[in-house]
Amino acid sequence: MGTETKEADIVVYNDDGCEEPHILVECKKDEVSEQEFLQAIDQAYSYAYALPNDVKYVWITSGLRNEYFSVDKNKSTRIDEPDIPQFGVKKLENYKFVYDAEGLKQEAGKQKFSDIKVIDEDLLTKQFEKAHDALWAGGQLNPSEAFDELDKLIFCKIWDERKDRKSGEPYDFQIITVDKEEIKGYDRLSADQLKDAIRLEENKRLSERIKALYEEGRKKDPEVFRDGIRLTDEHIRTVGVSARNKLRRDRP
Repeated sequence: MGTETKEADIVVYNDDGCEEPHILVECKKDEVSEQEFLQAIDQAYSYAYALPNDVKYVWITSGLRNEYFSVDKNKSTRIDEPDIPQFGVKKLENYKFVYDAEGLKQEAGKQKFSDIKVIDEDLLTKQFEKAHDALWAGGQLNPSEAFDELDKLIFCKIWDERKDRKSGEPYDFQIITVDKEEIKGYDRLSADQLKDAIRLEENKRLSERIKALYEEGRKKDPEVFRDGIRLTDEHIRTVGVSARNKLRRDRP
């Protein structure tokens, strides 16, 4: 592709002749750092723009983490998506993970949701280590402070799993995307300004949901933590992307 030899890891096409690329997938190892994962997003987009015709979606995965984006070459946009639509689905909800997803009746043309899943203990340990490193961020927090803040988020994650929900109700501890129409004056923003405004709003709402879980949990067990969550909204997001994995093996 282009002047250099570049190959995407996986390309899903709409046609048998492989002339209409639809999804481009960039795969990374479990151990990839936060910075390397972000670089993989840029790399995937460069591949998408180098492919002929229009790629509709980009999917970056490290096994432990997945991020999805819609692509519009004409507008040079990079819009976060909660998932990639299954065949026949035209419109996604703003979230992917719901309680008792397997118990929901699947309707043609409707999104198939996912439930959070139990993962192998070794993978869970790796995930905790990566979350800690992302919060530490090369010295932005000292290791002990990063551990304390991660502990608070783990507490929130477990509390979210314990929360009573109806079938199909979304979990709070996940990225819930924001539509551009929800951003004030979105039509007057450049593509980069709109992308930043959407991310800030997504982060703000995620932080509010997680802090609400934290306060709810502390009412039940006030001795667990004495101070509030001191992380930035962006730091909270780095852990929120791991919502698909279950920390508890049962629900009360």
